[in-house]
Amino acid sequence: MIRGFLSVFLLGFTCFLSEGVFTQQKIQVYDHLSIFPIHDVNIVIYGKNVVSDGQGWKKAEGVQSLAGTIAEYIQVEQHFTNKKGKVQTDIFKLADSSWRISFYHENYILNTISYDSLLSLDFVLYLKSNANTLDEMVVSATRMGEKKRDVIQKIKIISSNEIKNQNQSSMADLIGSSGNVFVQKSQLGGGSPIIRGFETNKVLMVVDGVRMNNAIYRGGHLQNVITLDNAIMDRVEVVFGPGSVMYGSDAIGGVMSFKTKDPTLSHKDKGLIIGEGYTRYFSAANGYSSNVNISVANRKFGSLSSFTYSNFGDLRQGANRTDFTEGFGERNWYASRINGVDTMLNNSDPNLQVGSGYAQFDLLQKFTFKPNEFVTHKLNLQLSNSGNVDRYDRLSQSENGIAKYAEWYYGPQFRFLSAYTLSLSKKNRLFDASELTLAYQAIEESRMVRRYQEEQLMSREEALDIFTLNFDFSKKIRKHELRYGLDLFYNLVESSAFSTDINSMQVSTLDTRYPDGGSDMSSFALYLTDNWEVNDKTILSGGLRGSHVQLNAEFVDKTFFPFPFSSIEQRKVS
Repeated sequence: MIRGFLSVFLLGFTCFLSEGVFTQQKIQVYDHLSIFPIHDVNIVIYGKNVVSDGQGWKKAEGVQSLAGTIAEYIQVEQHFTNKKGKVQTDIFKLADSSWRISFYHENYILNTISYDSLLSLDFVLYLKSNANTLDEMVVSATRMGEKKRDVIQKIKIISSNEIKNQNQSSMADLIGSSGNVFVQKSQLGGGSPIIRGFETNKVLMVVDGVRMNNAIYRGGHLQNVITLDNAIMDRVEVVFGPGSVMYGSDAIGGVMSFKTKDPTLSHKDKGLIIGEGYTRYFSAANGYSSNVNISVANRKFGSLSSFTYSNFGDLRQGANRTDFTEGFGERNWYASRINGVDTMLNNSDPNLQVGSGYAQFDLLQKFTFKPNEFVTHKLNLQLSNSGNVDRYDRLSQSENGIAKYAEWYYGPQFRFLSAYTLSLSKKNRLFDASELTLAYQAIEESRMVRRYQEEQLMSREEALDIFTLNFDFSKKIRKHELRYGLDLFYNLVESSAFSTDINSMQVSTLDTRYPDGGSDMSSFALYLTDNWEVNDKTILSGGLRGSHVQLNAEFVDKTFFPFPFSSIEQRKVS
């Protein structure tokens, strides 16, 4: 009796478990290369032979649905995967082989499979990245979304998954490892991108739609790209070839567009919290980098906070050399100050680049407010600050066997960005989509130099206040895609210099790198482009840009440069 009761109970319990497992089926979605889970995948389930009674779906038996006959496909459910790439549904208790399931994600190729195929895969699906496919949307070439197939320039895209998988220590190393951009490095804490022979003031860098290039971007190497945090970067687009119509003359060699991650809005009524973090160790520099970020959001409002700290020791170079390169690059000595005297010391490990380490931290705070499907407000705050960065190539120079410099370093490199972006996507007579970006940047840079066994430490410092305004529109008229807008920026430059006796701490005057009375540079431009899709294989592109550039500079101390004037004013209309 008892045995019979237990048998019936166990049988019923087993059936209950089977029914529970069957009705609450878990779908899992992963990246096919990294095997990382993909969150926020839109899963749409289309069924046949089902109807809704207002409270749920049920098998249809000779009943016609609102969409027509019961043989037609009907969207029965829609889900979004969580941060583990998973979602649960009980709708498959009604499914048969005719059902279809579609997987949508902006960074992956659309995949639609049958229910039987998903069942044979044990409800685990691997999506392929759509990076570098012709249908992928890019923003770097036209400021706003455009299919890659419709852009005449070559474009290299580094997706968020690729950024994560490469595990690079800095943004300079990330773009250099792409194999498409050459990066010149004079020290570990640096990296100057070069595209087809163009760099700095001929290659434009844009972060979240805001131009980084400013009035002191010169023709030589610059290290500003390391102030971008690759830990929170969503994608990088590199445009090879001129982008002057859209951006101006500093984009004649190409454009590098850096897009940081946005808060992930919830697709349900309840809130969504996504947190990530990592710690990386870099054996070559005996250094580490740690990041933590968290996204908190509901349907309309989202917040993303990120903090990254990196600390790198002295870089170790490779020890394997050929007979031809024997001894090349070895660091056999370094300069140090002992008991108030500059001294050359032997380096016990010639492969250790003494004087190359540095530290840096990066902060990001973004807010997104989306009151409806046509309007999006974004507030973007970024801050990057490094410690002193030694100029390794200068510190390793010698003259007649004697060190040339005792000190040569860049002071803390500081970058602050605040930007507000308004995006409108409701079509009207003037535009199909528009975007307004208003931004302010504060930049501080400095360099300190002292020659070996000399007492004067020469310091030169620059501070910039940068204001930018971009207003971009797009409109499609039959086979023509028109893009037009205005581009305005204003740079205020303050330059100072002084020399300090390291023993007496007495300060004296020194020539500045830029006008000591201050200088400013402003630009106002209007642009218009047209992409005419003649047919599926032919697209004609054209554009116009008109700009007005003005430069003002004031000179106060003429000790070092006895100019016969006190100010300069320059205007250029093109």
